[in-house]
Amino acid sequence: MGKKYTNHYTGTEETYTRRKEKMAQKNQHAKKNGSNYHPGAELAKAAAEKINKQERVQLPFWLKTILIILFTALLVTLVLRLTSFKDSMTMSYISSLMLGVACGALFYIRKYYHKEKKGASYGIITLILAVVCVVYTAMGLLGLFGILG
Repeated sequence: MGKKYTNHYTGTEETYTRRKEKMAQKNQHAKKNGSNYHPGAELAKAAAEKINKQERVQLPFWLKTILIILFTALLVTLVLRLTSFKDSMTMSYISSLMLGVACGALFYIRKYYHKEKKGASYGIITLILAVVCVVYTAMGLLGLFGILG
C-alpha cells in the first residue's frame, strides 16, 4: 500500500493548539488565585477605543483665524440687524451674505480637511451646507447689487 499522504497544514494547527493550551494554563493559574487578569485584554480594549475614537481635525492657523473673524463679524451683523437696523434692507442683505459665506467656510472645512468621510448623514449635512451657502450668498449679493444699481 505504498505512500501515506500527509497534511502539510497539521504543523501549523498543532503549533496554534499548543499555544492556546499554554495560554489556558496561564489563565488557569491566574483564576486559581482569584485574579481577573486576561492577557492582552488591555491592548484589545485600547485598540478598540482608538478605532472608535473620532479623530480631531487640526486646522491650519490661517483658517482658524479666518473662521474666528468670520463668525465674529456674522454675530455682530446679526445683532445689529435685529436691534438697531430692524428695517434696513442693506443690513438684511449683508447678514444674508455673511451667513452664506460662513456656510461656505464650513462646507470647505468638511470637504477638504476631514480625514474620514463616512455615513449618509455626513454627506447630507455637507450637501445642505453647500446649498445654503449658494442660496444665501446669491440672495445677499443680488440684494446688494440691486441697491447699488
